[in-house]
Parts: sequence; C-alpha cells; structure tokens
Amino acid sequence: MRMKRKAQLGRCMRALGIAAVVVLACAGTVLAGIMVYDAPGLRIAHIYVNGCEDAIAEEVLVSAESHRSENILAADLHALRDRIENNPWIARAIIRRQYPDTLAITVSVRKPRAVIALDEAFLVDANGVIFAKLLERRTDLPILYGLQRSDFENDPAGAARLIRDGLQIVAGLQAQALPLDDNVRITCSRELGYTLQ
Repeated sequence: MRMKRKAQLGRCMRALGIAAVVVLACAGTVLAGIMVYDAPGLRIAHIYVNGCEDAIAEEVLVSAESHRSENILAADLHALRDRIENNPWIARAIIRRQYPDTLAITVSVRKPRAVIALDEAFLVDANGVIFAKLLERRTDLPILYGLQRSDFENDPAGAARLIRDGLQIVAGLQAQALPLDDNVRITCSRELGYTLQ
C-alpha cells in the first residue's frame, strides 16, 4: 500500500512539474511578445515611397502617416495597401517591412492613354480602366466617343471591349508616329464599328 502511494505521489509530482514548466514557458512567451511589441526600436520611424512622381508620393505618405510610430510587426499592411490603392491614380501598391523601423512602399501609377467622353470626360489607362475625371479642358490625349453610362450598366463586357478596341486603334496610330492629342477622335458604335477623325 505504501509503495502504491509513493508511486502515485511520484506521478503527481512529475505532472505538477510538467505543468509548472508549461505555465512558465507560456508566461515567458507572453512576456517576450509584450516586450517585442513595446520595443521602441521596432516602431515605424521611416516611410519611403517610390515608383511615382512627387505629388502622388505625398498622397501615399498622407495615407501611411497613421502607421508612423506603430510597431512594425503589428502594422496592418493589407489595410494600408487597400487605402493606398483607393487612390484612382494608383494601380497597385507593394509594401515591405525593412527591419527594424522602415516601411518601403512601391506604387504602380496608371498612365492615361485616352479620354472617354461620357456625360463628363474621364481618363482611361492602357488596360481600358476608367480611373479619374479629366480636370483640364485641353489634353494631349485622343478622345473616345460614342459610349454612354447606360452602356456600362446594360452591357459592361461589351462596353469594355469597345474601349479596348478603341485603345488598339490609338496604339496603331502611335506605332505609325502620328500625333495623338484631343484632335484625334475615335467614335465607337456597336452598329457601325469605329470612326476615326
């Protein structure tokens, strides 16, 4: 009976020892995590932007400013990327952590290839994406006519195809070294095709 109690006591002591080691390991991990999270050397101090001109870089920096002084390990870079890509001029943003305290942001900027005349004039990039309202009256870009907003609501795929085909005409003109400005007008029509003026 005494041997049985000794064996049970030995097993209990081993179990308690293992439990104590596990608790200490967990506590150490939590403490280390808190120390790393609060480490002043891991706070974002520098944010660099490249791949764009100064005006857009300033807008990107304004979007990223809320992350300055945040822990670089805890920064939500997906949310920051989404906020930056909400700028219509930015096609894509890549954000990298550069330890210990720097974010490097590389952006791809949309380049306008044409103007599309709907009820207002909008810029179109090389992929046929309508991305921003045209602010200047005069432009050095060719103009696509013939589409209405209702075309995008009723047949978005067909409207996108007409824009892409119009941009192919623009690329063909550019390959022939013809001047491309707002005197070049391409009219798109489902019935008549394309008219170039």
